[in-house]
Amino acid sequence: MDLKYQLNAIVKNRVEEFKSKLVGELKRNTPVDTGKARNGWTKTKIGVENHVDYISHLNNGTSKQAPRYFVQQAINRLSKS
Repeated sequence: MDLKYQLNAIVKNRVEEFKSKLVGELKRNTPVDTGKARNGWTKTKIGVENHVDYISHLNNGTSKQAPRYFVQQAINRLSKS
């Protein structure tokens, strides 16, 4: 196995690990009323997404249940670990 292949495999594995941890962190920190926004977090080929139409409003602090910018805070926490 060549070095380039090994490096690509390691990077891909780390990215998938980060995405999984991020989805978990986001689900824990997303405010819940019906659960739709919390359950909307998914891993994609290139990142993490939530297609619930009001997720940006929740992230901007319209909920009293979660701090403003909980998405950015989750990314920052995981980036430091």
